[in-house]
Amino acid sequence: SFFTYVAALNFYPFFMHGYSVANSFLLLLSIATALEQLIPAFHSSSFAFHADPLKWAPALLTLTAFVFLALTADLSSPSPDLTSALLLMTLFIGFTHILSDYLQENRILTDSAAFTFLLGATSVTIKLSNLIFSSVIILLVLIGIWKTSKLSARKLVYLAMPPMLIVMLWYGRGYLLSGAPLYPSTIGYLSMEWSVPIDLVQEEARWVYSWARQPRVHWSEVLGNWNWLNPWLSRMLTEQLATFVIPLVIFLLFSVINLALVVLARTKSTEPINLRWLILLPPLAG
Repeated sequence: SFFTYVAALNFYPFFMHGYSVANSFLLLLSIATALEQLIPAFHSSSFAFHADPLKWAPALLTLTAFVFLALTADLSSPSPDLTSALLLMTLFIGFTHILSDYLQENRILTDSAAFTFLLGATSVTIKLSNLIFSSVIILLVLIGIWKTSKLSARKLVYLAMPPMLIVMLWYGRGYLLSGAPLYPSTIGYLSMEWSVPIDLVQEEARWVYSWARQPRVHWSEVLGNWNWLNPWLSRMLTEQLATFVIPLVIFLLFSVINLALVVLARTKSTEPINLRWLILLPPLAG
């Protein structure tokens, strides 16, 4: 859906920079979302010492990532990768805020849940690989709503209707364009007059999988073996050190520390402390 959005921002032949406007605007919104979570810290210097870390730490960490992207990323790129990264980090901020409300006050605000659902559904339409990450967050929020809220069935339907509408429109668009709602996946594929032949869909899916592992090599030489692993590791260590290797090391380090603290505090911990490990589920699943 990112390309459709960008195309709608263009005004041929006078203005053809919709991709720059789209990413720049989204980056500003992402930074504003992180700063919104940090506003209490600006009013009180002791906020960080007394408030639940889930209220401010994720926003602070992602804010540094947003600044890094603003300084290094190509905002004019038509690729959905930057857009996807911004949406997922913003979604993660919203999820940690909801998790904090659930652990501290045993409640989940309806508007926070609605924001999470909308962002999760939209992220999947931007990039199909976001499906697992977004689905895990939405599932956890739904479980929290079911355990804490007394919402009627009608209100739950109202809450779920906007993201469902987004997904249904996206599915319908996929059927109309190719016969495959999750193109280039063949899940839900329907053979119709206008459908892309399933052989071509599978061929493109193979190219997508192989290109991510080893670009510019035919998929038949990449898929079905592990020969691509060494070139991939070498490329990550040389070309993606700041954007992949270092964040991955930091994530694994803090994951181990977090799990160790949970184990060490088992004798004194209560249910809210134990449930903080849920913050690891979406990135691990994604």
